[in-house]
Amino acid sequence: MTHNRVTGYFVSARDYDEYQRLKATAPTALAVEELDGATLKALAASRMDPRHDHLNALMD
Repeated sequence: MTHNRVTGYFVSARDYDEYQRLKATAPTALAVEELDGATLKALAASRMDPRHDHLNALMD
């Protein structure tokens, strides 16, 4: 119930299976606190390709 109203959705079994498949393959986002030490070190050591140096001006 939402705001004292019944809400719901009805989908076919085929559509629900497709939804489950898409949900399982969707990318996930992690908070920095959830990353392990090796991943944090790898991110800190990574460098952007020099072709993108002109974008640094956008950070100023």
